[in-house]
Amino acid sequence: MMRAITIGLLMLAQPVPGLAQSRNYAPVFADIGRAVPVPDADFLPTDSMVLKHSYDMAEKAPDGAVHPALQSAARFMNMTVGNGMAANRVKVAVVVHGPASVDLTNAAFYAGKREGKTNPNVAAIAALTKAGVQIILCGQAAAGHGIEKSDLLPGVKLSWAASTAHAILQADGYSLNPF
Repeated sequence: MMRAITIGLLMLAQPVPGLAQSRNYAPVFADIGRAVPVPDADFLPTDSMVLKHSYDMAEKAPDGAVHPALQSAARFMNMTVGNGMAANRVKVAVVVHGPASVDLTNAAFYAGKREGKTNPNVAAIAALTKAGVQIILCGQAAAGHGIEKSDLLPGVKLSWAASTAHAILQADGYSLNPF
């Protein structure tokens, strides 16, 4: 039984024919959101399309790790731009609420809420917002966690609520990542 499981896992680790093997595919963000190029893809955006995509971030990041939703947003940009779409035709937003709200805060606030730890999301948020990704915090969650606007990392926007942010993004044509 154990041998069969081991063989199965080894088979899963084998390269997929036709797909590039580099996991260091990061044309927009070098340190986050690595993607794999797919040169044979045939379900593609048209030349006039603007892709607007949003992510929901509610659970706190695993200790010491960049939040998976921030990684996913960066991966979407890396993958899309890396496969030939102009960066100005890719719009991304991350709506944050719940325990993840603390992941958007400065060193002092974060350390006070997370047992003196350093916020591993600082560089990722700086890179994402510099590239035009909107990071939007739910004002209701901020109030619930005692977060003031002055506690937020540079570039983080504050909304009345996560539901408000999602409604605004949807009205502007953003799709919501389903996973």
